[in-house]
Amino acid sequence: MSCALCSSEYSDWECQSENWKKIPTPLQPLSLCVNCFQKQLSAIGWNPFAITYRHKKKTKQFLYIQMEYCPSNLAKLLREKRPTDKHEIWRLFGQIVHGLEFMHREGFVHRDLKPANLLIDVYGEIKLTDFGLSRYLPQQQESIEYIPDNFEMTNPSKKKNSVLYGTYLYTSPEMYNNSKYDFQTDIYSLGIIFVELWCPFQTEMERIAVLENLRQHEILPKQFDSLPMQSEFVRHLLHRNPHSRPKAADLLRNLPTHSCSFCQTAQEIEINQLKTERREREALIQAQQIEIMKLQHQVEALKAQLLHRTYQSI
Repeated sequence: MSCALCSSEYSDWECQSENWKKIPTPLQPLSLCVNCFQKQLSAIGWNPFAITYRHKKKTKQFLYIQMEYCPSNLAKLLREKRPTDKHEIWRLFGQIVHGLEFMHREGFVHRDLKPANLLIDVYGEIKLTDFGLSRYLPQQQESIEYIPDNFEMTNPSKKKNSVLYGTYLYTSPEMYNNSKYDFQTDIYSLGIIFVELWCPFQTEMERIAVLENLRQHEILPKQFDSLPMQSEFVRHLLHRNPHSRPKAADLLRNLPTHSCSFCQTAQEIEINQLKTERREREALIQAQQIEIMKLQHQVEALKAQLLHRTYQSI
């Protein structure tokens, strides 16, 4: 195969390796060699809520990619130690939005956003990962129409598999119907995740039934009867019309202030800096006042000397 950027030849396994697909790159619309792949990866940038690339090693048969260590994921957290505090729920959701907004800003549609693909590091921070199905959407391109047929998506409501991208319970209606889609397809997946954050399930069968009912009939779980604000919010995320869903950037601007620990930390740092600057200014003013008092004493002493000499001359 020939690289789309440098025209060098490379083998098929380089773009077919599962590890290779874990990085968000324009690999779907473009064919890239390892060197160009690395350059594209470096150009993507960094976000505290997206998985961090550490190192790669290439052998004759495999390409190994080293990521930062994350011992858990959101799916496991919801099963084993579900957060009950609303501030913690908003914090986790805010971090997902923060990472998703970064992806969309860089031009990537995730296409498989789900709790299992949201890792949690040793500090309890969310990390977006598993970009094997991500697609680069150039700014001049409004939507994606072509859907490859080399990935099987399991539909729990059918015995057979549907040949589509993503995971059925989290796939947007436009993707499921093979229609054109854009960044807003991830917002629908985000809405399903939002429901799972607020709604505990006793069994996996209950989870599938509730989410299937939500997808097909737009019926929210009964837990949302006592959460009017969250109910209205999630209905916007799960709107059938993708153009009626909010964008990730709009979500990030309008989330509660406690929803993102990174943003909260940044605010605390800014406040501490302002307090430090204020203390420094106060100390400077105090030093200047002391200096003024010294000068006033010197002036008074000079006046006294001048007055004494005047009396002596008389």
